[in-house]
Amino acid sequence: MRDLHELHELHILDSFDSLDATIASLRERFQALTPISAGFHPPDEGVAYTPYACSYHWFRAPNGRAISLDLIRSDDSGNLGLRVMRETEDGRLQALVHIAPKAQWLPFACDGSLPPRDVDPTRAYLSRSSVQIAGTCRTERRDREGELHSVRFQLSLSIVEPGRGTGQLGLGIAHLVATDFLRVAYRGFVELDDERVDIDSLGTLSLHAGDALPQYAYLLSLPETPESENSQAPQILLGAVRHDALRVFGTLLGSRSLMYAHARSGLPPFSLHIGELDRGLSLGISGRIEIQGLRPFVHDFLGQPTCTGIVQARFQPVVGEAVDLGTAYIDFRGRHYLRSLDRLLPGSLPGALLEPEEET
Repeated sequence: MRDLHELHELHILDSFDSLDATIASLRERFQALTPISAGFHPPDEGVAYTPYACSYHWFRAPNGRAISLDLIRSDDSGNLGLRVMRETEDGRLQALVHIAPKAQWLPFACDGSLPPRDVDPTRAYLSRSSVQIAGTCRTERRDREGELHSVRFQLSLSIVEPGRGTGQLGLGIAHLVATDFLRVAYRGFVELDDERVDIDSLGTLSLHAGDALPQYAYLLSLPETPESENSQAPQILLGAVRHDALRVFGTLLGSRSLMYAHARSGLPPFSLHIGELDRGLSLGISGRIEIQGLRPFVHDFLGQPTCTGIVQARFQPVVGEAVDLGTAYIDFRGRHYLRSLDRLLPGSLPGALLEPEEET
């Protein structure tokens, strides 16, 4: 009982209620620290809070085309943000990107609730909990090709397979850590330009948390059509970061990237590699992901040029036949990674995006 007595002396345990609260707090802290997470625990409040946190959700509409929602809380920059992408019938992306100072938004909520339509519709809103996400946003029409102008959504989410990442222990060496979930069940609705789409689909989720958002490259694949939870379709989620993401050892990377990937159904389940993005997105000794046919949507994401796009992808093992991954989705942030993307797919991006940046 020595430990309990010590906790009482620290006034941590003064009643059974406080014991319950302490257990809940320890459970939350453990989930934040562990590299394998049984649930989705956004660090928006409590002991696991981080100044920056975004949750990147991808799933399919009933017609089989992808929709993504990126809920962004950037206390480090004083902004909130929402990025919405919808795959069109002709294989391109329509998008809504709204990032603005927190004062221009309704207060960020942590319960997954959605306010009535008549609650200050001029201000955007985000809400996120461990089991639900919600939001609403309406922007001015600027007649830019590929832009969406309004979104309203509320989705429950259930983790089908545990998430994997470094956990917040990784914040000792990095400014940002990721936890990736390859199988998440989404149910609810998304309204895009006032057109309602009911969602009941498997998808992916990436939770990025830390003190700031670095440059990065990101790729994921989804089954071509909505599948059952036991789908055996190959699937991958891959990320790459460079020296600006690391607190220590960054100089050792030089111009190279630290690349990691989680996959299933015939692909290497986990990969970690340091190298250049030249012939493809390397998975180390097992092979690489090759992409082609980029259909981009270029935008600004917290001060960095960013390309979200649709590609065709395949896994090319070191030995053996290539595995077709079909349609995949990329998200490259920062000029370093846009130049890498241009080397992979020459001429696919406007030249102005590829101007040299001042190295940090």
